[in-house]
Amino acid sequence: MPRYVSDLSGDFIINKSDRPDGMRGPLSPSMWGDVEVQAAPDGMGRGYIERDFEKHPVGSLFGSQGVDEFNKNVPLLSFEEIAERVEQSEKEKTRISDVRMIGDNGNPIQSLDQNGQGFCWSYSTCHGMMIRRAQMGLPYIRLSAHSLACKVKGFRDEGGWCGLSATNAMTIGYVPVKYWPEKSMNRSLDNQANWEIAKGFRITEGFMDLQQPVYGKTLTFQQVLSCAVSGIPVAVDYNHWSHSILGMDPVLVTDRFALNDPRTWGLRIWNSWRDQWGKLGTGVLLGQKAIPNGAVGIRDVTYTETA
Repeated sequence: MPRYVSDLSGDFIINKSDRPDGMRGPLSPSMWGDVEVQAAPDGMGRGYIERDFEKHPVGSLFGSQGVDEFNKNVPLLSFEEIAERVEQSEKEKTRISDVRMIGDNGNPIQSLDQNGQGFCWSYSTCHGMMIRRAQMGLPYIRLSAHSLACKVKGFRDEGGWCGLSATNAMTIGYVPVKYWPEKSMNRSLDNQANWEIAKGFRITEGFMDLQQPVYGKTLTFQQVLSCAVSGIPVAVDYNHWSHSILGMDPVLVTDRFALNDPRTWGLRIWNSWRDQWGKLGTGVLLGQKAIPNGAVGIRDVTYTETA
């Protein structure tokens, strides 16, 4: 009996047939092989810098929990269990992406826009926090990813990685756009009143630092899929794309390969290049290119109902 396979007909598939201007390439047999990601649209920077693991080992970031703590918080699911949960969540519409589609008072949460600046590493975590708030049933409050990035980088347009934003989201948090307008680099916004407000929009109880050494990439991917299918948004870094984005849903791409074969899987991601990119800002990475080089799972955020 054929294995369940996700319906990708309406998705934006990121593969080698995609055009750099943002038009979705056709679904074809070529999608099962190694894939290439799109170039950034004109004027849209990325800003990802590879993490220095000698300087910042796994589990060393303030507020993080390393892979040794993983199973104490979220069980590492087998690929068979992940496949079963994917089928169930897709049929019941309980995926992270489904939450995003109703997270703004029944409407889709609009994609954030990094505005050509090198702050993708802050935006990936910020998207995850907004999703987590929606999952917790909290009112929709749009957050300014620029606020944390400007604070961390002293208003310099510099790159980073998702663990950098996650550890600072534990301590300083994000300022709502009501007080820090989106994409603003206005230094006057860096004031005590705003950072008091940001305390209500922080990561709590630690985040999961899922990165493994190169030889552990398959395990890293299994951890990411386990988190995502358990409803935990995961900020993911990709060296091959020089980009940090939010990982939302595991998808079953084909039944042609074993479940532990990366070609079987895709990861639906949420980008910070506006809703005009992909399908309302989302796309699906396939195969080996879906396996991140670094990832952090965002389990809990501050319970704040007003900004």
